[in-house]
Amino acid sequence: MDRAGWDMALGLAVAVDKVLQYYLDGEKPIVSSYLPPSEKTGGERRDLTRRGVCSKRHACEVWHQGRKAEGCGMRQILIVGIGSGNPEHVTVQAINALNRADVLFIPTKGAKKAELADVRRDIISRYVTSPTTRTVEYEVPTRSIADRSYGESVDDWHAAITRIYEQLFTAELGEDGIGAFLVWGDPMLYDSTIRIIERVKAAGRVAFDHAVIPGIT
Repeated sequence: MDRAGWDMALGLAVAVDKVLQYYLDGEKPIVSSYLPPSEKTGGERRDLTRRGVCSKRHACEVWHQGRKAEGCGMRQILIVGIGSGNPEHVTVQAINALNRADVLFIPTKGAKKAELADVRRDIISRYVTSPTTRTVEYEVPTRSIADRSYGESVDDWHAAITRIYEQLFTAELGEDGIGAFLVWGDPMLYDSTIRIIERVKAAGRVAFDHAVIPGIT
């Protein structure tokens, strides 16, 4: 196996390890995967979970009985895996996450890809029962490929979506609101939502924390 093959195998192993960790840590309440490894299974985590309180070090991603922990005051973005498109493949964990959200963001990509938004609407209609949850649709810009390399076209496209996300978070979510994206497959293995969310966070113009809910892929 050449160097590129080894790099690909290592990347896949790391991704699988992350997915397995999400499943192992995926019980409700949800705690951020960004906690140091020594704390993921330690007594402090269990104690914090029981009390339903959090600290800034825990990024306000401790949940208690489906509600945000007392003292959390930051926007939360949930990146929810919804499987391959069959609504019956949506996990219980994903359904619980969608029902915790104040706003569900639905991307639209024009008439040719209208069925993608329809599947998301169907999943929401079937499983979201929270009376306070609402949907907000936004148009995804078309990726321009003229006079630029593939890498440049993707970077420009992601930059445009980053600006849209910033506007959505500030306009549709309060400072402690919860928003969710419905992402195909498992967000750790497919789709660019995580990369764009991390890009929004790195820009520093909107304060929020995020968590990933794995899906069937």
